[in-house]
Order: sequence, then C-alpha cells, then structure tokens
Amino acid sequence: MSVHPVVVGDPTHGVALLALQLSDGLPRTTLPALLDPAGARAARALLPAPDRAPALHLHLNDDLLGPTPAATLSALADGRRLAITLHDVPQPGEGDARLARRLAVYRELAATADLVVVSSEHERAGMRGAGASCGAVLPLPIDARRVPADPRDDATVGVLGWIHPGKGHAAVADALAALDRPATLVALGGVARGHEGLDRELAARCARQGVGFRCTGYLAEMEQLREAARVAVPVSPHRHVSASGSIGSWLSASRRPLVVDGGYAREVDARNPGALALTDDLPAGLRAALADPASTVLRPGVRVGPTTAEAAVAQTALLDRWARTRGTTA
Repeated sequence: MSVHPVVVGDPTHGVALLALQLSDGLPRTTLPALLDPAGARAARALLPAPDRAPALHLHLNDDLLGPTPAATLSALADGRRLAITLHDVPQPGEGDARLARRLAVYRELAATADLVVVSSEHERAGMRGAGASCGAVLPLPIDARRVPADPRDDATVGVLGWIHPGKGHAAVADALAALDRPATLVALGGVARGHEGLDRELAARCARQGVGFRCTGYLAEMEQLREAARVAVPVSPHRHVSASGSIGSWLSASRRPLVVDGGYAREVDARNPGALALTDDLPAGLRAALADPASTVLRPGVRVGPTTAEAAVAQTALLDRWARTRGTTA
C-alpha cells in the first residue's frame, strides 16, 4: 500500500516546512491551511485517486485545519487510511483553560487517524496521559553546523522562532533585568498569527526593566541561521516545550544553546551529549554564558542528529511498515 504525503499550510509555517523537508523527492500534494470540512472536501480533488493513494500522511498541529480540525481531517481523508504526525502537543505550562481546549483537539485528531506519530517520548507520554493513542516516536531532524558560529561580544541574548505566549521571551527579559550588566533581548523571528502586538508588549516590558529589545521580524531560514550565529548567547527558555525545532535551529547555527531544563530538553541532551547547556536557573545560566560566549559554540567533536536525511529515511520506513499492516500502530 502506498502512503501519500500531504503537506498542509504555508511553507513558512514550521510544521509545513518540516513536512516538505521530510518528503523531498517524493510524489506529494501541497495544500494551503484548510479552514473547514467544506474546504477539505474541495481539496480532495487535488489528491491522487484512492486506488493510487489508499493511505495519506500529514504533519499537523491544531492551527492548520481551522476551528474543527478533526472534522476537517476526516473530510480530507474520506475513508482512506490515515497517518498523522502531531506537533506542538499541549503542555501543562499553557494554563488550565488553554490546555483543556487543546487536549480535546489532539484527542479528536488522534481518534481520527489510524497511526499517530509524535516527535519525542515526552510528547508520547503527554498524549497517553490525555487518553490518546500514539503509535511511534520519530525525533525531529537536526542538521548541525549549517553556518559557522560567530558570536559578537555585545551582550545580546537571542530567542529563536515565532513570538507567542509561553515561548519564554518574557522570562528571558526578567532574567536579564536581574543581572548586574546591561543586555539586550533579541527576538529572532516574527509574531505568530493571532498574537499581533506581542512584540510591542515585550518591548515595553524590557524598557520598564532597563533591558534592551530588538525584534527582527520574520526571517527566511538561512537568514535566521546567520543571525542566530551572531548573537552572544543563544537561549531556549520554554520550560514546558513538547518538542522544539528552535533547539535544532540553534545547533544548525553551530551554537550550543542554554536550555531551560525539562523533559524534552533532557531527551535531546541524552541523544546528543554535549550539544546543550541545561540550566534550572535562567539568570545564573545567562550570567555564566555572557561571561564566556565561547561556551555557547558547538564543539567540533560533538555529534548531533538525526539529520534530515536520516529522519526522512526513518519516516519512510515507519510508514512502509504501517502500510503493510491493518492495525493502528506500526
């Protein structure tokens, strides 16, 4: 049985970009974000016929399929077997109301699919704790050292990726305010859809505390990596992250990021010894990194992975195994 990749969403969206990278060279269908079941039914005309593609695979999170994601996904599949890789799995740090709302969506998406894949054991535990089936874990790809590190000696601290609540920018601003030296928070990315104005709120928060602030706005991939290579200190401050592409992007910029300790951070650290600097004390970690920027450069001997090529092979192998079965797991 053939498993046909379907890429949903704008290619600047991290989930869609990953789906494109992992299906490169394969016959696939690309679709814009689907707003409702009617849009999904219309999009079916762009798919190969069911006898040519009896199973579909999509990378998804809860904002790519409109306000009724499970119904939209079901309308797109229209009876075909369905494998989904879920991203941005809900985490407790999001707050009770948001967590409950998002968990309900992820349970519904999982119930719609025949195979559910996530990107970390941390995410699988979260899905199972929410009562949702999860058949496999495929770690996010990390292509290290795509650009050389070139940290400036200018007390800049970078947070990489879309700005949204809970990403950790505010925590970094507060930590920098507690230091005994001036520093600047650099947001390497634009404001996520639905959170317009958050960059201005961060700028005001920093100004009140005597911390510098700069937001680059949206950056294309290689431009973002070059900027990431230049900040004095790279940091991934989101404690409750489920699986983070931004950690991999820091490594692609040849950086060894300061990462707030948590389940996913420990998972990446165990798989890539020496690639991260874990901390339970963000101000202390930032103080040490600013005093020794060389410690934030990924050492030549540190091996990091899986690469995109390795991740693509693993994904294809998993889907091929699943396609040969009739059960709900690979």
